[in-house]
Amino acid sequence: MEREARVIKIKLCIYSIFLLISLIINVIPVVAEPLELLIYRGNKNYSMKNYEEALSYYLLAEKKSDKTMRAVYNRANTLYKLENFTEAERAYIKAIETKKAKIKKKAYFNLGNTYFMLGDYQKAIDSYINALEIDPYDMDVKYNLELAWKKLEEQKKKPSTESNKKESKKSKEKNKQDKDKKESTGAQKEPAEHEYDRLTPEEAEKIINSVENNQDKILRDTILQKVNLQDEEKDW
Repeated sequence: MEREARVIKIKLCIYSIFLLISLIINVIPVVAEPLELLIYRGNKNYSMKNYEEALSYYLLAEKKSDKTMRAVYNRANTLYKLENFTEAERAYIKAIETKKAKIKKKAYFNLGNTYFMLGDYQKAIDSYINALEIDPYDMDVKYNLELAWKKLEEQKKKPSTESNKKESKKSKEKNKQDKDKKESTGAQKEPAEHEYDRLTPEEAEKIINSVENNQDKILRDTILQKVNLQDEEKDW
């Protein structure tokens, strides 16, 4: 009996050890992963359009080091892709604090894109101008600046009552989009890597024409798909 009891205790002890090892294996990768690996995993998920998963890795990276502007900037891009423009705005403003001029320019550019999507064309213009002060030769910024000027002029020509109604409607639609995105958190998972399309002169002309025809949906969809959201260059 004593021998059997000893055998049972040994088995229980071995089982407990395996259980403990299993828990450690599952927990440590997330908690103890190096900063660069967390950002890498976020980028891999981002490029496969698994934005919710990418967002979680960028947040973990920020918790590990609140001085890593790369994680902040990439998180802002991810929020933009999720159409959570209010949170994207906050993240881009934080990313602008970086001392790297190249990243600061991109953050200003993408902040301008965010304001454009929110319908705040004056702030979009200001952000694009800030980006151009850093790099006066960036054609993507110039194209988007022209679009923002066009929309602002169009907005000024409309009666204030009509404009207020439209902006109120946009605000309600945006709030609903933000709510829907928050409710779907964690729905998509798996890896990827950052890549963006550039806005060509032909595409810019097409968008300008759609503005003139008051085809706001075409404008929104085209800008959202083609606007040049560039990722910070990787160190690996």
